[in-house]
Amino acid sequence: MEDFLSKHPFYRPNLPLDHAPAGQPPSLVLTNSSEEQLAAFEKAAEAYVLARYKTLRFFGGLPNHMPTLERQDRIARLQDQIAFWQTGCSYAIDERLLADLLRRRKAAKA
Repeated sequence: MEDFLSKHPFYRPNLPLDHAPAGQPPSLVLTNSSEEQLAAFEKAAEAYVLARYKTLRFFGGLPNHMPTLERQDRIARLQDQIAFWQTGCSYAIDERLLADLLRRRKAAKA
């Protein structure tokens, strides 16, 4: 009976325990930011967050039913998501942000 039980049900042995994607997360401080700086942060943060999401398992499907985010809300959610991961909440997922990023990535490829 104990053969199939695990103390760590979500542990994936093929990934190191610190499974952050290669590269550093973008800086979360955006003071006196111009449009170019916001666009650069948004692009880098989206790439980092999507790379990090690819290392996680999702149960119950992806949240494709959620509405699109406004740009300022997306930037704030990107900052919050990265801040969660940096403070140790490595499995925190913002479902609205994930749905928005997937929708935008899908539209960019089409």
